[in-house]
Amino acid sequence: MLLAVSFYFPLFQPLLTNQFSFSLPTAPPPFLQIVMDDIAMTGGISTSSEYYYLTMAIRSLLKIVREPTFSPYHKTVLGAIMRIFGNLGIKELLPFLPQIVPAFTSAIKAGKENNARKDHIRKLASLVSIIKGHVKDFLDDKHADIFGLIKEYWMDNPLYEPLFESIILLIEEIAVALGPEFKVYLPELIPKLLDVLQR
Repeated sequence: MLLAVSFYFPLFQPLLTNQFSFSLPTAPPPFLQIVMDDIAMTGGISTSSEYYYLTMAIRSLLKIVREPTFSPYHKTVLGAIMRIFGNLGIKELLPFLPQIVPAFTSAIKAGKENNARKDHIRKLASLVSIIKGHVKDFLDDKHADIFGLIKEYWMDNPLYEPLFESIILLIEEIAVALGPEFKVYLPELIPKLLDVLQR
């Protein structure tokens, strides 16, 4: 027994003598600070409300997406929003759409490289497949102009050519969501689609 204690004593000595040397950070990282600030300002939502935690999660995620300096985290945050949508469904999340859809379009514009933009456009297409007909409120909206975004990245610019496949996927999801109402956009889209086929 004494031999075992003498063998392990050097391992436990720092515990017994408080000789640990570590320091706690003086301030939380900026991304965590956003979340903490948001929790501090609940905006009048009672913690007993069934939507309290959902509201706080969505608000915090959207604040990160709106901040251009956090663009490296946008892919992860948009993925988290998509998981929330996938698990809860449209009924609970309908009130959040006016904040969520513009956040997706601003993340696409803030993307510094085409791979990030391509991923964000695909996530927006997935979002459209979930929200279905509700997308029509955001197609020409001044805050989340989805068709404006499509026009912006679907130009005769070889720089944006890698995005065409993702943009066509987004258009396809919008067409499925709108059904016959989509025909209003066809005169503008058909020449661009034909141009892609001729390449």
